[in-house]
Amino acid sequence: MPRRLTALPFLALLTLVGCGPRAGGQAEDLTAQVLFTGNGTYDRQGDRRGEKVSGGLRETVWEKQPPLPARRVTVRYDGNARPLTWRLDLEAPQFSAADLAGKGARQVRTATGAEGLRPPPGSRLADTVILEQPSGTLQVVTRGYAAQVQPEVLPAFR
Repeated sequence: MPRRLTALPFLALLTLVGCGPRAGGQAEDLTAQVLFTGNGTYDRQGDRRGEKVSGGLRETVWEKQPPLPARRVTVRYDGNARPLTWRLDLEAPQFSAADLAGKGARQVRTATGAEGLRPPPGSRLADTVILEQPSGTLQVVTRGYAAQVQPEVLPAFR
């Protein structure tokens, strides 16, 4: 009987290890958090939720407990096409555009000269551009958001 009891903690540890991050590690978790935030998974935890901004756009803001490692997180989105049309602003992020874009990302430039990165094909963020603002803010912009709201970003998708 004592052998079975000593095996229980070991089995519990194996179970917990199986629930941890997958092969992608921390970068993969960051990608998932960005996608979940952009798509609305964490909206209920926002300090301001679903406020109308302009032209049919809405905005959710996190300042007290952002869903990503940043001082403030803001997502602007089209309420009718949320999964395709959103922009995520990350103020003072604790990660870089390169961390988020991943290996194989290419440098891009918008029509206004803003620089950023385009995640590689096959990445879950492949249909986004990550722009680095002079203020230190990162913007993750979907192609749908660029087409509808920020057309100056569209050249970065080519």
